[in-house]
Amino acid sequence: MRLIPSKLVPVTIAVAAAFFAPGCTGGGGAADDVAPATAGTGHNGAPPAVPGQAGSPAARPGFALPRPSELPLETEPRGVSYTEQSLYEYGGNYQTSLPFQNYTEALSGGEFDSSWSGSGLEGAAYAMFQFTVDGYDRLPQLRYRWTTPPDPISAAYIGLADFTNDRWDWWQCDEHGWFSFGDIAPYTRPADDAMIAAVVVAGATGTASLRYLRLGHPGVEAVLTSIPPTGIAPLSVTLNGGGTTTFLGSVTDYHWNFDGDGTIDLSGTD
Repeated sequence: MRLIPSKLVPVTIAVAAAFFAPGCTGGGGAADDVAPATAGTGHNGAPPAVPGQAGSPAARPGFALPRPSELPLETEPRGVSYTEQSLYEYGGNYQTSLPFQNYTEALSGGEFDSSWSGSGLEGAAYAMFQFTVDGYDRLPQLRYRWTTPPDPISAAYIGLADFTNDRWDWWQCDEHGWFSFGDIAPYTRPADDAMIAAVVVAGATGTASLRYLRLGHPGVEAVLTSIPPTGIAPLSVTLNGGGTTTFLGSVTDYHWNFDGDGTIDLSGTD
């Protein structure tokens, strides 16, 4: 079989790379993370992260949320393992059975209307989101995107319920839009394999709108078609990966490996 390069790139095995908008980064990020935010630069004067621990939380804002052990279990049945959908939460898809305040669902996502007084949760806006993470095997990262970010962005925090230690671990948000939380085990509730994230906006920021939260990178479903689909050798075949899709965002870049040795031979947007 003879493969002829063209706009529809020929390939032995095609691996399509999808890219989507990032979320937030926290102090103490792993070596391959984007540069972590400097702890203590936000409005709460947070202490530094623990050195050498990827994604160790830097923020300790003192929000008096219920302990993770006090949070009710979800009444609706959940899947036995994670799916693309269970790793993504639209900003308006908060858990109504969990505590929330000064938060409403809107077309643009979830709207946080904060008039924080500077103490505890008085006047703050917050809501909680739940993911099914049974069998989770992707990067330990939580990403988010705002439709309208709070001003300043450092007025927003994301807390993960640590069910092992019965506490909340906090990351202060910044312009990077994602953070690494390390081992997922402490943040997985044994009863239902759920992870719970609390988004809190604490500051006189007016209305901020959260578009979504996302665990890890979105999965990619590679689709490869050949033109012609069959024939007798010698045969020129063009392979097309244009049908490749991703659950969140769009496929913008393709990487082709012609001989299956794991080395990328050609990259492009076509």
